[in-house]
Amino acid sequence: MFLLVAALSLAPMVFAADIAPILERGRTAFAAGKFDEALKAFREAVAGDAKSAQAWYFLAIALEAKKKVAEAEKAYREAIAIDARFAQAHMNLGSLLVARGKLADAEKSYRTAISANPKYAAAFFNLGVLLDRQNKDADAVAAYRSAVRFEPRDVNTRLNLGAALRRSGDLDGSIVEARAALSLDPKNRIAQLNLGLLLSDKGDFAGANASLRKVVDAFPNDAGGWQALGRVALRRKLPGEALAALRKASTLDPRDPAIAEDRCRAEAAVDPAGAAAVSACRAAIALDVTRPMPRYMLAKLQIARGECAAAKKEMAQFLAMPGLTERAKAGASALLVTCAKK
Repeated sequence: MFLLVAALSLAPMVFAADIAPILERGRTAFAAGKFDEALKAFREAVAGDAKSAQAWYFLAIALEAKKKVAEAEKAYREAIAIDARFAQAHMNLGSLLVARGKLADAEKSYRTAISANPKYAAAFFNLGVLLDRQNKDADAVAAYRSAVRFEPRDVNTRLNLGAALRRSGDLDGSIVEARAALSLDPKNRIAQLNLGLLLSDKGDFAGANASLRKVVDAFPNDAGGWQALGRVALRRKLPGEALAALRKASTLDPRDPAIAEDRCRAEAAVDPAGAAAVSACRAAIALDVTRPMPRYMLAKLQIARGECAAAKKEMAQFLAMPGLTERAKAGASALLVTCAKK
């Protein structure tokens, strides 16, 4: 889970005396969700003092709220031109540039915000999110660690740091962050779910099962919790337990292709030639034809049922899918040979 934070805070600022009442009127309207009224006030403030960085900044925020992104970008740049060390303006500009797909420029804006305010946790956080999007795991970890240093009680930063650490292969560090997030918010579903999955990755299946049970107990309608519980049961070689959890998950979210794929695997583990498994794998394929596993599992089931012609057709489609390893291709071909010998 990755979150992007914009510095749309209406914290107290010092304004030029002649436009202070206008800006305060705009801020009050903005806080009340009256964006048209706020926009009118901030335009009036800029007209009254075109050299006020704060006036341009608040105008930009109001323009963003009205989805006028090109005008908002221009207003942020006006604020920065007046006050080059206006950290909030740099950070908000960065977030706007991310939304516009200008990632390199966004990174520059975030780093400039940090240069202006080296303890700006939100800017470090947003920089981490941006680096995450570009698969720069080590750099993202460094940015999140800086955010944690200045805002150690922010749960979202802990969650993002943990996710980045997991992708970089540091499971122990990721577990530390999941536990830290739970210490700050004991009822946080994502932290509890992440902890369960991480403990499973470490081979602590008992701990993983206990953590994930807390998720489904607290959030019984959470399909992701039941899916994770089912996956851990599959790894524990408890197919019946896995199937019960995954059937629950698929009932809660019948359109999720990942859940459907996991159910296909669980059904096949319970009955390697069963009609229910065949049906589950066909359903998974129908939801997402690009996933190789359900197609492979269906062919394997057909082989177990002696349906060699159907298996050959299904396996041919599997082998034509992109990204398969040579090992996967060899295993599939070997399965077809066993069917031909039956």
